[in-house]
Amino acid sequence: MSIIKYKQFVFEKYISNLDIIDRCEIIAEELNSKYLDEEVVLLGLLDGCLPFMKDLSKFLKFNFQSYFIKVSSYKGFNSGDIKFESSLKKSDIYNKNIIVVDDIIDTGKTICYVKSYLEKLQAKKIKIASLLVKDSSLKLTDWFGFKIDDEFVIGYGMDLDDEFRDLEHIYIKKNNE
Repeated sequence: MSIIKYKQFVFEKYISNLDIIDRCEIIAEELNSKYLDEEVVLLGLLDGCLPFMKDLSKFLKFNFQSYFIKVSSYKGFNSGDIKFESSLKKSDIYNKNIIVVDDIIDTGKTICYVKSYLEKLQAKKIKIASLLVKDSSLKLTDWFGFKIDDEFVIGYGMDLDDEFRDLEHIYIKKNNE
């Protein structure tokens, strides 16, 4: 499927699943070389991280623990207040290497909020791995799959009004003429 229509919006295929898996493998190779003998926690940001974290994890050769926190700031196409839920305890991440796994870093507001929260729990080091990053937020990530245009995307974990997370490819919103 190369075109998705939703209400009055049109999305076209932007990044194929094959390209996504290739980037997951490349990112994992970099992580493997850095963390082979380290204690690592992968901290996924729900809900969007799930496909990326699952595919990235397949290529990791070091031991890690997985935790998740639920964080969101979008309603429709607009970024708003951050909603945050976590059952993490300080003992879960104290003095451990944390790799925050996210689907997309857009404005950077959410990732900065999460990083501040983790610093208070005294993680050893906090690094960010995001599948997608927009140019304005590039400096906020340590590893990323793709730098993308400043447009709205859906699929592969990313949603619009809780729809489209299950698409295997990533689609970008076309400008309406």
